[in-house]
Amino acid sequence: MTHPVGGSTDLRVSDFIFQILDSVRDPSVVPLGSSFPSPYLFPLDKLGRYLAQAARKFDPLATVTDLPPGNEELRRQLALRYLAQGANVSPQEIVITSGAMEDSTYASRQSPAPAI
Repeated sequence: MTHPVGGSTDLRVSDFIFQILDSVRDPSVVPLGSSFPSPYLFPLDKLGRYLAQAARKFDPLATVTDLPPGNEELRRQLALRYLAQGANVSPQEIVITSGAMEDSTYASRQSPAPAI
């Protein structure tokens, strides 16, 4: 039976995480434990065509009309999906944001101010 060599190594978690993230950039490494899929798995040509098609049909006014609480039709469709799963949720109860920062900002504005 073999035994590991004794001793400890000082390891800062942030350094370890950055080592892992750096390894994802190396094409010779298969990132089995990474949450980042290989970029070769993305159908970039097809995505590019769809993006171009959507951009040609895009209504520039939507950049402001779809701000939270979000696109009305999308909220209605989500409410219908909830209903199909047995949850009665009104479209007015659904808020669409474009990410966690916008979500946090929107949520903090909707919360009542703390009592002083």
